[in-house]
Amino acid sequence: MATTPVLIKSTDSSNNVLPVSLSSPGEVNIAAASSLSVTSTTLALDSTTPAMSAKLPATLGQKAKASSLAVTLASDEDTLATSSAQLPSSLGQTTKAASTSVTLASDQGAITVSSTLSAASSSDSLTITSGSTDTSVSKDTAGYSKIGVVLESDKTDTEAQIKWSHDDVTYYAVESKQVVTSTADVGGGAAINSLYYILNPIAKYVRVDVKNPDIASATVKVLVNLH
Repeated sequence: MATTPVLIKSTDSSNNVLPVSLSSPGEVNIAAASSLSVTSTTLALDSTTPAMSAKLPATLGQKAKASSLAVTLASDEDTLATSSAQLPSSLGQTTKAASTSVTLASDQGAITVSSTLSAASSSDSLTITSGSTDTSVSKDTAGYSKIGVVLESDKTDTEAQIKWSHDDVTYYAVESKQVVTSTADVGGGAAINSLYYILNPIAKYVRVDVKNPDIASATVKVLVNLH
């Protein structure tokens, strides 16, 4: 066990210094008629050393909190930087996997949400010989929720049919063909032979197949709107 060096001073009743000698290692000889006063607070005694040692960690290095010494910061300690695994390493936009989850305040007012709807349209002009069939340009419906089709023909017996495809190669009809009907012009002009569709997408691609049963060529306009 390690010991603490102690300075021993021997004096007589008149406070005169008396000689002290060592007879062997660890033994101190003090002259007769001298006195020696040693209090327990000046020495590390066998009875107090284990109690003091038990309060110190057995080894240096990081320990679990149950095996660590309690410490307190100095009264004039500067502000300490802190970090947490739950906090993002930097500010600014990041991916959802690296973001911290948040919740709205219980008294949060209504939040205004705005959205800009996209739309696309195409217009085809078809010249179809007697007894022949032609098609409009196919349209990719991805990202759209409604399809509007307007068809006009200079013949009264023009037929049209909506067809769908998953690959823009093979097309399928799911509804019967329709024939244009004559619609009076509000401005007093010639009647218009037309028909229209309002559809929900049921496949990725859509097109309009048009047939001309008339004995003469037909001029047909096909307008497709995606929104």
